[in-house]
Amino acid sequence: MNIDWKRFEKDQIYQATILIDNPSYCNRAKLLNNNAKFVLRRFPEYVLRMIDPSDETYFFACINKLELLSIIHKSFSDEFYIRIIKRNANAFKYIRNPSHKVCKFAVTIQPTLIRFIEKQTFELQMRAIKKNPFSIQYCRNPNRKLKWMAIHKNPLTIFHITNRSQTMVLVAVQLSRQRFKSTEIIDHLPDKFVLAHQYYKLLTS
Repeated sequence: MNIDWKRFEKDQIYQATILIDNPSYCNRAKLLNNNAKFVLRRFPEYVLRMIDPSDETYFFACINKLELLSIIHKSFSDEFYIRIIKRNANAFKYIRNPSHKVCKFAVTIQPTLIRFIEKQTFELQMRAIKKNPFSIQYCRNPNRKLKWMAIHKNPLTIFHITNRSQTMVLVAVQLSRQRFKSTEIIDHLPDKFVLAHQYYKLLTS
């Protein structure tokens, strides 16, 4: 196939006609107008071949294939990443070295995304637990304040709390009884939590 490359560089319709059967030619010249989207709809990874793609072009490619975020060797603004997370929260796990601002936004949108954050600060953990107390199971070494916060928001989080104290378990059983009119939580707790089991016996004797 003989291609007029000079025309390819300047004529949008001619360029599109060539790209229909040869999308890999996207690396021969900067794509005109919507021709980049035309290629990326079918082959999002071709953004890596394109000549000087704009951030909008990268955005379009990443929305179509989230995994690209982890392999594109280019730094984007926080706003770029936040915009992608707004479209699809699962994009967060592919972002390399997200800033605190991006992490904060991510756990606000979907608290359980904290499991993908390596440097979990107290602020991020607290934000996640406030939004969804069960996200404590993804928090690394949460302190006592955060554990208590999760328990008071939902006593069933006690099953996801490591190094839980006798008092924490007792309060979880009490709150479960008050809120859910049930003490079934006790059936799933080891006998070593003496205070909770004693409390249960008092209730049922």
